[in-house]
Amino acid sequence: MPRNSIDNIQISTSISLLMHPKAYIEAILVSDGAKTCLGMSRELEISHDALQRIIDREPKTADELRSFLLDMTKLYNDYSQKSFLVGDDTLVVKEFSKILEKLGLVNDWNKHDKHKGYKIVVLLWTNGYITIPIDFRIWIDGVTPSKVDLAGEMIVENYKKVQFDIVLMDGLYPSEKMLNLLDDLSISFIMRLPKNRQISISVGKVKIKIGDHWGFKLNRNTRTKRFEGYIHGKLRYITAHKRQNRNGEYKTRYLISNFKDTAVNIMTFYEFRWTIEKLFRTIKQKLGLQDCLSRSINGQKNHIWMVLASYAIADAIKMQESYETVDEAIREIRKKYRNDYKINDSSWRIFHAFA
Repeated sequence: MPRNSIDNIQISTSISLLMHPKAYIEAILVSDGAKTCLGMSRELEISHDALQRIIDREPKTADELRSFLLDMTKLYNDYSQKSFLVGDDTLVVKEFSKILEKLGLVNDWNKHDKHKGYKIVVLLWTNGYITIPIDFRIWIDGVTPSKVDLAGEMIVENYKKVQFDIVLMDGLYPSEKMLNLLDDLSISFIMRLPKNRQISISVGKVKIKIGDHWGFKLNRNTRTKRFEGYIHGKLRYITAHKRQNRNGEYKTRYLISNFKDTAVNIMTFYEFRWTIEKLFRTIKQKLGLQDCLSRSINGQKNHIWMVLASYAIADAIKMQESYETVDEAIREIRKKYRNDYKINDSSWRIFHAFA
């Protein structure tokens, strides 16, 4: 990878002509404090109004950043390596917002609680070395289509724009509609299959929950095995794997795919799904996903786009500088900024420091 790869990205896309989105992304990357317009402007001594104007621009900012991220996947794609599209959703908490458009109470399944906010469904591309989020949708209960439908919309919109081998998703997403969509588009997939999903060993046989079905049980000494079964009348390949939980108990996890491969390979590919969990953690803890105070939903969307672009750029710098993690790259960006660099509204100089 050439050391001026970040500059190459800027030159090869329309983002190179947009100084304002660059200033906002740079502010996210170098700021240690809250990623609000006011917080970043105070810390970095730049104009609050300039930052506010950036997130108020619509829909131009989103379109340009979407193109920028798709171009990044082309730059970093190596056709000798497998690459994946990964989809999942996460909660964006807005506990103290009072007049944000379309705000509501959303379930947090990890904490079995409700929070004021909304959820975003994110689609990313990864090859195991770099992770690039390429699209997202905001899900609002009773207002937008379901999270599964939103994920399907993004796949339809992007699958011809980015090269990838397999779609990976968690247990919420293998609905009949989603599986049929991926079949129709000739897209290979691996997804987590809930234990209550009904399956039969052949067409016309009795359907039983996979977790209770005798035909998909693992023997005492068997840890991993591939089966074949019918779900919604279609042949699917099921990988069963025993995993030890924190209590030392063994639980069986099921994965569903629409292509034949060894159980070990299926499990190995599915591990790449974890990249989206790491992305969610970093964009919340380090890049201020939930910090934006804009009262409009379009302002919130533009902020999310720039947070996602910030993550992709930080991951590119991680590769370029051989850091272990994206979080380490962000720490080094901020350290170098504090020691050597000053920002202004039209600058993009932080990236030249890594060229």
